[in-house]
Amino acid sequence: MAHQHSLDYIKSVLERVGSNLDRRITVYHIGGNAMCFHGMKATTKDADLVFLSMKGVESFKRALLKSNFIENEIVSIDPEYKWTEPYGIFDEKIETPVTDRNYSPGLRVDLFYRFICGGFEFSKRMKSRSRFGFVSGENLRNMICVPEDVLVFKSITHRDRDIEDMNRILQFKPDIDVIQSELRNQLAGKKDLLESVRWSINQLKERFGVNVALL
Repeated sequence: MAHQHSLDYIKSVLERVGSNLDRRITVYHIGGNAMCFHGMKATTKDADLVFLSMKGVESFKRALLKSNFIENEIVSIDPEYKWTEPYGIFDEKIETPVTDRNYSPGLRVDLFYRFICGGFEFSKRMKSRSRFGFVSGENLRNMICVPEDVLVFKSITHRDRDIEDMNRILQFKPDIDVIQSELRNQLAGKKDLLESVRWSINQLKERFGVNVALL
């Protein structure tokens, strides 16, 4: 099982990264890290972050490389990561030897520029719904995607853990109208992604007995 990280640990990493930024930027948390902030889960495998400016994402990348991170070659990464089409995937270097019984891998950070998961855009509606989270190292302003929009992104990834996260979000009674409206806008003219969402809805029903009208 992949190593999991707490929100406190993610915050500590971002504090280090934020202190290495060369400009003030805003980042939006969109995955399991957002769910941790909302109290929907205790830990997450990685941090998914989206940027709305190219200067911002490039600045953050430089700060990551100054903060003991290395960039992964996306061409050689696991297929489940290639599908999400990130701007870049970065792993925190941990000095503890793998042979040490207390060894745990560092945080993986996935960066996205505007578009996520094969075609969904971080829309103006998503931006307006996002909530202020915290500031890291003075220069990094962290905004948190609402649970409804986290579910929208997870609906097209085809990963088992994302179906589990969708089920978890639904247990917290999100605003279904918001989800339906965002999906309608995101899916306009995208038949392949529509089929992905339908698959996820079927998985929710088959695995968890959840029968919800998201479309």
